[in-house]
Amino acid sequence: MRRTLVAIATTTLAASAIAVAAPAQAAETISGGGASFPYPFISQCAADFNASQSNFTVNYTSTGSGTGKSNFTKGTFVYGQTDSKYSSGEPTFDWTYVPNIGGAL
Repeated sequence: MRRTLVAIATTTLAASAIAVAAPAQAAETISGGGASFPYPFISQCAADFNASQSNFTVNYTSTGSGTGKSNFTKGTFVYGQTDSKYSSGEPTFDWTYVPNIGGAL
């Protein structure tokens, strides 16, 4: 009898744990923008990534290098693209420069 009660209790506990499993995470959006030169490359990468992911969306807006740097510095963009370098001392937080495309300008 005791084994039967333990088995029923264990089964009930397991079933209730499955029934109250955490809901799916809300989708996250990663927004960036900047130079128009890398736009075809970045937009294709974003489209491919977005097609393979359900919880993330990557956006890129071709706004120009200056706006890309400015919006990244202000925190409006999570990432920025530019054809030109930052002025000395900009931005004032830690960041990493990652070259991702090259070509003749």
